[in-house]
Amino acid sequence: MEKDLRDAYKAMQLIRADLQRTRKEKEALEREAAALRSDNARLRAEQQSERTTEPQGSIDGDHDGGKAPPPRSDRSNQQPQQQQQGEAEEGDAEAPPAIVEEMVREKLGLLANLYSLKSKLDEQAAAMLAQQAAFAQERGELCMQLEELGDQFAQLQAHALEVEHEKQFIAEKYDFLVTELELLKRERSADSADSADADAAAPSPDSTADNTLQRECDALRHALEAATLEQNARAADSDAAVAVAEERHRAATERVQELENASERREASLRTLEATVERLTRELATAAVGLQAKTSAAEALERAAAALQAQISGLQTQLAEHRVTVAALASDKQQLAASVAETDERRQRELAQLQADHSRQLAENKAASLRTRHAADAVTALLERQVNAFETQHMAREDTAHAADDDDGGGDSAAFDTIATVSDSDAHVRAWAFVGSKARALGRFLAQLQSFAAVADAALHVCEPNARALAALSAQSPSRAAVAQDVVSLVRVVAQLQRRVAVSAHVKHARRVHRDVLELLTNWYESPGDGDDDSPAPPFGIASREAALVLHNWTADASKRRAAQRWLERMESVAASGAAAANDNSDDKGDPLATEGSTLELQHMTAEVKQAFAVLLVPILRRNRAIYVRVFTRRAGGGDTGRGAGSDRADDAAWEMKIHVQRRQRPSGTPRRRAAAAAPLELSGAVPVSPLRSEALATPTNRKLQLIQARLQHLQKR
Repeated sequence: MEKDLRDAYKAMQLIRADLQRTRKEKEALEREAAALRSDNARLRAEQQSERTTEPQGSIDGDHDGGKAPPPRSDRSNQQPQQQQQGEAEEGDAEAPPAIVEEMVREKLGLLANLYSLKSKLDEQAAAMLAQQAAFAQERGELCMQLEELGDQFAQLQAHALEVEHEKQFIAEKYDFLVTELELLKRERSADSADSADADAAAPSPDSTADNTLQRECDALRHALEAATLEQNARAADSDAAVAVAEERHRAATERVQELENASERREASLRTLEATVERLTRELATAAVGLQAKTSAAEALERAAAALQAQISGLQTQLAEHRVTVAALASDKQQLAASVAETDERRQRELAQLQADHSRQLAENKAASLRTRHAADAVTALLERQVNAFETQHMAREDTAHAADDDDGGGDSAAFDTIATVSDSDAHVRAWAFVGSKARALGRFLAQLQSFAAVADAALHVCEPNARALAALSAQSPSRAAVAQDVVSLVRVVAQLQRRVAVSAHVKHARRVHRDVLELLTNWYESPGDGDDDSPAPPFGIASREAALVLHNWTADASKRRAAQRWLERMESVAASGAAAANDNSDDKGDPLATEGSTLELQHMTAEVKQAFAVLLVPILRRNRAIYVRVFTRRAGGGDTGRGAGSDRADDAAWEMKIHVQRRQRPSGTPRRRAAAAAPLELSGAVPVSPLRSEALATPTNRKLQLIQARLQHLQKR
């Protein structure tokens, strides 16, 4: 069994080695396929570059007008290179099938070995099952023998118990007889003391009886001794039989235990073999799947190689066709150049002919214009005479009868058209006269027009708020439905126009206000100074965990956070150096912090982070009375931009802040230096104080402390 296990272990090691070798071969095949694809891509790129460069070269040669074509030696050198590349690619395409066949042969041999090992393992498992059945049968027989021995042992124990009882009975009987014998001896000694003399003279019947009794006692003692000896012999035999039975029972028990141990060992070995068989089966299935996958991969590589070969042949064919096309295009270009030259010559001739025709036409037009001018003068004189005649006739008609105008309006219109066409200079005067005559004919025309306009305006005012009621009434009265519906439609159109105008006006106003607000926010605003701001200083410093949390919420860039923290810590520690300089009465001309100051610029801040800087970190700096702190804020990226979900998220981090720190000057300085210290920083477009202050700048001290704690908790949660 151990030999079989060793063989199975060796087979498993061989299978693992084969699997590793197969994996390495697969990786080699994948690398070869990748190299083949890269070579094909490179060849395709070279062909594409040749395809793009050759037409440009041919076109440039044609434009240069007779430049020499590229030497044939380069083309002859390129063709062998392409042939060598094609042969290398064919070799690469032919290499995978041989490798695949070798892999298939190796995998088939490996599968044959695995199947033979599996059959051997099956035979060994069957033999072990037969041995297990024989062991079970032998165990059953031994169990039966053990039961028989147990029965015999019980019988022997019962017999020994009976012998022990008999021995005890005999011992008790012997004691009884001994006691009786002693009693008889005492009685005999007492009787013998009274009748010693008489007894010595002549024997008596009592002495005879005593002798008889003595003999009986001796016989009984001898029988008792014989029974005791026999009982002892029987007890010794019983003890020997019991010892033999116990020995046999112990041997049988040991044998059964050995058989059980052997059976357990065989069961364990059988389970081990079954697990080994299952593992080998799984490995065999895995190897088969891997072989199938590799076979499919090899087939795919073959198909890819065939496709690449087909693409290469197609590209070569396209290259040949392209070259033929380029040659044809070159010949066509030459023909087109010749035709263009001919066309230019023909166009020059036609242009000269057209110029001659144009000069001749101009002369003819001048002569015709002179003739037309003379004819126009004659027509103008004739028209003036006709206009005078028509004016005379019209004045006569206006003076004689106005009733004819009421009867025949078409005639008046025709007369007005005639007046307008005859004399354009006085058309407006005659038009006003014509309209006035019509108005006088109508009588109360203006009053009627004004009343009609008032009625229409009242109708519009009534119909606009009651459009739905009018629609319902018109639906209930079919005779007036058409008129009511028309009125309602008109009212609805007017109302919609009015609402649209109002909405557009509101939208324009809102956009203008939004643009103005954004422009205001893009300016730099200065927060209140040390004397104006009553923000309490937090109980922690710049190096605390809370300040680090604020910086972490400002940006995820560790370098920016470290730089900002170093600057803040340096500004916080200016107190000692400033106090030392004041005690020494030294000059500040070489101190940049006293002359120009230092500024920290913070960008891409959210409103919460900006408020945290203003409420938490800036008061820590202002706690140092040796420096003067100024804070400027603005909103970056102004303009009238569209607002949506994306813009809202982008506007969250649209705030910028500048913290300017400058050392406070001593009172003994000159007025010029004090004036310079009063304005340490100048910003373009800066306003002294922002009108858009946060709520933390106008709240009491206790409330600000509560706000600080709440914002710290909020930042910790985030």
